[in-house]
Amino acid sequence: MRAAPQSKKFLRATGLATPCVAFALFSAQAVAIIGGLPEGPLADSPERRVDENRCDSSWAGVVSLQIGEGVFSGAIVADQWVLTAAHVAAGQREHPEHITVHVPCHDTRIVVDRIEVAPGYTGYESGRINFDDVALIHLREAAPAEVPRYPLLSGVPTQGTVATLVGYGAGGDPQRGGYVPARADVKRIGENALDAFISGLDGRLRGFVYDFDGFDEATNMIGGPSLGNRREATVGPGDSGSPVFVRDGGRWTIAGVSTFLMRFPVAPPKTSPLPPHFGSGGGGMLIAPYTDWIRSVVNAHQPR
Repeated sequence: MRAAPQSKKFLRATGLATPCVAFALFSAQAVAIIGGLPEGPLADSPERRVDENRCDSSWAGVVSLQIGEGVFSGAIVADQWVLTAAHVAAGQREHPEHITVHVPCHDTRIVVDRIEVAPGYTGYESGRINFDDVALIHLREAAPAEVPRYPLLSGVPTQGTVATLVGYGAGGDPQRGGYVPARADVKRIGENALDAFISGLDGRLRGFVYDFDGFDEATNMIGGPSLGNRREATVGPGDSGSPVFVRDGGRWTIAGVSTFLMRFPVAPPKTSPLPPHFGSGGGGMLIAPYTDWIRSVVNAHQPR
């Protein structure tokens, strides 16, 4: 793990501690996990990042959300509840039935009948980090019993904690971007370190940020070593709502939700490369500030 003392210095230096910054230029619109380069002694490929749709997979409870032609991601947190991003689901609050949740390991499709959005979410605006971008969607019927229900991490991870990113859709690499078409039955996995945390208007830590490290220091925008070509990953242009996992007490827990991609300032007015190339970044909302709200919603709508 990377040491924590430099985090506040980093946030002040880049302006990421403020709620409205100009570095988060992209919001996820289609799912993608982008891995490493396709050549070299430790070559990577989009095919290597695919997690087989087995119900005994650790990631079988990560599901795809289909809204029209769009593919997004979420994770099952209770029998009839899926956690995702608010900017994915909020626009469908009047017509939740427009969202279908696909559980690939059972090839099960379940219609949504209710959408709850985190208090404080005011909608999506480009060119900034949109706080409180968390939502719960209620399934008309329970997810298959064999599929995991993921616990929530109640605290903020240590800076530098390695997290696992899991999502559906396009695959690709840092040279060509996302060039493998998204599919609601193909999920991909990767890892990255949580490099810094973001405070909201209330002063509480609300979000996380990571950089997509390549093989040289020029692409390392925040610090710490790369996880290597076959592990380091980032979300593609729109891995909206995908869960971010960390190990806690020997089990996988949800520490965050992926909600944005970003560019870093290098030497203003210069900026880092466009996502998802090496040197760009990504991030999302931490779950710890929303655990009480999530549990209250789930408990209030349990079957009687």
